[in-house]
Amino acid sequence: MDRDNLITEINRVRWSEPFARYLILTSGMTFFTAGYVVSSGNILPLALPTIYGSANYKSVEFAKISLRVGMLLGQLIFGVVGDLYGRRRACNLTLMLILAGTLSSCVLGDGPGLRIAASLVIIRGLLGIAIGGIYSTAILTVSEFAPTDQRPTMLATIFLAYICGSFFALLITVAALAGSTQIDSIWRLVIGLGLVPGIMALGLCRLRRIPETPYYKADVERDFVAANEIVDYAQGKRKHLNRRDPIQHNGGILLWGRGLFRYMRRDFRTYVAICGAWFIVDASAYGYRSDIRLQDIDLNQNVGDIHGLLMLVSTSDAIRVSLGSIIGAIMTLVFIAHLSRKRIMYLGFGFSAILFIVFGFFSGKMGYIPYLTISTMVMNCGPRNTVQLLTGLRLRVVD
Repeated sequence: MDRDNLITEINRVRWSEPFARYLILTSGMTFFTAGYVVSSGNILPLALPTIYGSANYKSVEFAKISLRVGMLLGQLIFGVVGDLYGRRRACNLTLMLILAGTLSSCVLGDGPGLRIAASLVIIRGLLGIAIGGIYSTAILTVSEFAPTDQRPTMLATIFLAYICGSFFALLITVAALAGSTQIDSIWRLVIGLGLVPGIMALGLCRLRRIPETPYYKADVERDFVAANEIVDYAQGKRKHLNRRDPIQHNGGILLWGRGLFRYMRRDFRTYVAICGAWFIVDASAYGYRSDIRLQDIDLNQNVGDIHGLLMLVSTSDAIRVSLGSIIGAIMTLVFIAHLSRKRIMYLGFGFSAILFIVFGFFSGKMGYIPYLTISTMVMNCGPRNTVQLLTGLRLRVVD
């Protein structure tokens, strides 16, 4: 079977239920882990200065910045790794880095030679690189495996798993704060429990042996026999895959660079539009969801200690995520089968703009948490999920 017929077969057929279930479970657990790791770090800016002194506050803020910078770099680094060495290898490597970084975070100590906040800047940066790699590899794996008619629903499902991971981290934080007043033990427990979904995701990747994507086998390795075997395996026609030595390419990074240049030149406007939309979404979202803003508006007025403030901030975030993000992601799953992705995105941007204007003019006359919940729901139902869906649906491997 040549490449064109193979790609047509991938886009047309339906995978067997066991394979589709394991693919969604593995990718979903990977995204769940990423969501948990990101949200579990929200406890650090308030907890660490209380335990180790206010001098650590600015350094902890740098840890949050290093996580975001790492996520940006990770998408680029592991995008290249996934193109050169395979999506499956890149995904396994990101999970191993997350496990190592999470374990290192929860056993850190403070000393005269190296402050704990400075250590967290380095470790959270490495975690950010791994999480950025998950964004690249997990989305691409599902996108390249999923048939055309199932692709939007499958991608929306793994995005929902990311939000569930964030909610679970906040839920664990609230439960730990309710059961103990030892802030030092609480933040280590909350971050350390990120090992559990990470180990489960890595175990699913290794034990269930999700194969390399047929797109990578066909487009990068040019091994059409192996790609056909993977398609048959995903359809349930084969129980096992033959072990095959990867085909070695001449040119390596130079060949990849030429292919990427041709691909970027062809789809440059699409890249600019999607990246610009994603930038606008995140800039607005992180602006109105700032923890500092949350403390300024009617939160620290009724709290006498840091434990109570942590409980109040974590509870309000859990309400926002559960009622806002999760409901918005579920609405995306419902609407994606009936409306186009562009229409959902345009409606989401429109309603978000209206909400921003209303809150900007009437912020003193309305509840902050209800507004935050509604706007988060609209953002996740509209721009945020659809921008990621368009990325996974339109941008494929280089030819």
